[in-house]
Amino acid sequence: MMNPNHFRVFIATLLLGVSMNSFGQLITTNVAPNNDPVHLVQNVLVGGGVTTSNISFTGAPVSIGFFDGTNSNIGLDSGIIITSGSIANAPGPNSLGSTTTGNGTPGNPLLTSVSGFNTFDASILQFDFVPLADTLEFKYVFGSEEYPEFVGGSVNDVFGFFLTGPDPNGGNYTDENIALIPGTTTPITINDVNCQNNSPFYICNEAASGPFGNPCAANYACPTGVTSVEYDGFTTVLTAKAPVICGQTYIIKMAIADAGDPAYDSGVFLEAGSFVSPSLEISPTANLANSPNDTALIEGCGDPYLEIIRNGNINDTLLIPLNTGGTALDGIDYQSLPDTIVMLPGVTQVNLPLVIFYDLLAEGSEILVLYTDPIITDCFTYDPVQIFLTIEDQPPITWVDTLPDIYFDCPASGFTVEAEPQGGYGYFKYNWSTGSTDSIISDQITQTTTYWVEVTDTCNTQFITDTFTVFIDYDSLDVTVFDYEVCSGEEVNAAVTINEGKAPFQFDWNNGLSDSIFTFNPQQDTTLQLTITDECGISETYTIPVNVLQDAIADFDYFISGSYTNTFLNFSSGAVGGYEWYIDALDTLNDVAPIYEFPTFGQYEVTLIAFGEGGCNDTVVEIVDVISEYYFFIPNSFTPNGDDKNEYFGPKGQGFESYTYEIYNRWGERIAFGSDLDKGWDGTINGADAPMGVYLYRFVVEKIVPGEPPVVEDGYVTLIR
Repeated sequence: MMNPNHFRVFIATLLLGVSMNSFGQLITTNVAPNNDPVHLVQNVLVGGGVTTSNISFTGAPVSIGFFDGTNSNIGLDSGIIITSGSIANAPGPNSLGSTTTGNGTPGNPLLTSVSGFNTFDASILQFDFVPLADTLEFKYVFGSEEYPEFVGGSVNDVFGFFLTGPDPNGGNYTDENIALIPGTTTPITINDVNCQNNSPFYICNEAASGPFGNPCAANYACPTGVTSVEYDGFTTVLTAKAPVICGQTYIIKMAIADAGDPAYDSGVFLEAGSFVSPSLEISPTANLANSPNDTALIEGCGDPYLEIIRNGNINDTLLIPLNTGGTALDGIDYQSLPDTIVMLPGVTQVNLPLVIFYDLLAEGSEILVLYTDPIITDCFTYDPVQIFLTIEDQPPITWVDTLPDIYFDCPASGFTVEAEPQGGYGYFKYNWSTGSTDSIISDQITQTTTYWVEVTDTCNTQFITDTFTVFIDYDSLDVTVFDYEVCSGEEVNAAVTINEGKAPFQFDWNNGLSDSIFTFNPQQDTTLQLTITDECGISETYTIPVNVLQDAIADFDYFISGSYTNTFLNFSSGAVGGYEWYIDALDTLNDVAPIYEFPTFGQYEVTLIAFGEGGCNDTVVEIVDVISEYYFFIPNSFTPNGDDKNEYFGPKGQGFESYTYEIYNRWGERIAFGSDLDKGWDGTINGADAPMGVYLYRFVVEKIVPGEPPVVEDGYVTLIR
């Protein structure tokens, strides 16, 4: 009858732990009882489905012992370590590429045949066993200091698992090596499994900072930090497997040796409890489980189940009796389970769900006991098994602190908040109104916004929510923009009126000025641009049109067109609004070029206003001299005798502005000429008195009226003394 440990039952529950890719240290020991091969085989190596006897070890005592690989990267939690040197050399860190212990013990012919080189320091664990099913299997890892520098060289450290006994396929196994590269018949040695050959089964353990750098860098990743195992390389976790006959006796030799020379250690790690002959296994399967060995069930949480697997003969129906007990009530605390698990012919696996009801009652821990009756097969009988499970209430989910409202003075403000739930089971799941599923959210907003978050846990049956509001206390810019119409050259003080906004403000004109008012004198139409930036750094740009209006230029002239009549000539420009004439204090006219008759001769102030666009006017003022109409009187005699009377010969009149005169004697000779309006001829010829007599004269008169031709006046004058 089997030991109850041979029937292993586990429960899958909710996953709380997460494996970490960081390693501590491999631990080895051969202190009693771990220096006893019988203890190591029966209490460490062997699992279910086998019985053992005749256990022995050949080799140096320091070459075998127990290892704990829980915190290492060897891939196995614990088991037996057998080496060609000392187990004390196996723990890391891997700081030396040539760790070795020479024991001076002989090699082994079987290992020599596998390696092809002479062997040294052989270590052999041997025992008999009887399988209780049709398959033998166990898990192992092979490592060596020969890696990587001696791959393909004259050394080829070797190990093997040599099986002797009846072969189900006929005949017998005779030292049959079952330590083979998966899917092949090739034994595992350092020359056959490395980073170049069969590399999927190889792990480089030579850190890049180690003695040999990274020899496999071109095609294989090696660690970059401290390693927990000394060996420079080792295999992945492999399984040795062989078909056997239930109830028959077999011999297994687990051997390792140096090959080629006795230097540099190699070792093989055998997983604890993995030497089995499985036929029926109820084992853990991760399904939202805390860990494979966790026996705590949470009400309504996850989908835990039992996984029942059988190997070997599957041609018959297997009936597994199942009973329940404990303080948990069938049908109330959990869904009723079948009293028999049926595995039909050909069926290798059955998953039995465990449905735990979520009743919202505070019941504390309840116990669910699952136990089986003995199971009798052709080869052996399974002893009854009891499984004790606890059913726990779902811890309520509450808030550590609720989320507070947030206040900002400016839009586009960023914030980060973290939801802080507590209690519950497993890990928390978050659903934010933003769509985020992280515990922390960050956002940037421009207006007041309310957010919410919903939190549940791994069980996904409880939900709590919280809301908070981010307030934006901000007045956006409200600006009044003006249009400007100015006369050319007129000073403009361009500005806008800010009705609302968050001061202080920054002003930036398109000409580079930064004052709130832009003063300039435009000569032509233009458009200004003003960018206003408030305290929050938010900018708005405004356009300010400046229209330069058409200026008027006033200008006029005049001439006498009658006795007291003036004709005004208008030379103004740009007068889009017309004209206005002010004739001294006499009259106001609106003609373009008026003809005006003054009441009498004299000087008058005449003002002309030319009206431009939008009041861009111009004014000109002139003094107009009004004279009578033209007449020219010439005397017929004069008496230049020194009595200050009638001393000069000259005309009298009006309507002219200048004249020239010439005096001739009776023979036609010009004896005098001049143009002085105040004096005429003084009766001398070249400074001497002219004789009394009659003389001929000619006056050429320029009239005052512009444009009229000169007037020629001819005649005779008598000089009397």
